[in-house]
Amino acid sequence: MAYVWPPVEHLECGSKERLLGHLDIIARMYTRTPRPSWKILKHGMDIPEGTVIKRSHSDCGGHVLLPDSPLRNWNYLDSETIPESVWFSQEYIPQLIHLGEWRAFIVGGLITYVVHTRYDKVKRTWSWEPADTYYSLDEFK
Repeated sequence: MAYVWPPVEHLECGSKERLLGHLDIIARMYTRTPRPSWKILKHGMDIPEGTVIKRSHSDCGGHVLLPDSPLRNWNYLDSETIPESVWFSQEYIPQLIHLGEWRAFIVGGLITYVVHTRYDKVKRTWSWEPADTYYSLDEFK
């Protein structure tokens, strides 16, 4: 058994709404860089064309639907919804497919691990590899 503080039921690891809001603030105030626009999808809403659809409380890109996916419908979204999860639409940035994105794992305010996530066109899924060199937000200021 591993003891975790705060208790697991208090963690919001899968909640992407708060994370996206924080990333918007970081981009606006610290890095002064653009961010993809996004919005939460409520059940039955029209699913915006040309966007990426993502589910919160997901792992390793398992619930990421690109603009050309045939699964972009409420029957599929409902079948893949779990308690506490939400679906959201995000502006599609084609460069992310080619360049990938970096994910930083932060513990106690320090970067402990960074991975480079990229889309594998052959397998039609996301893969990742550890990143040895990266910049912290302080280095961007």
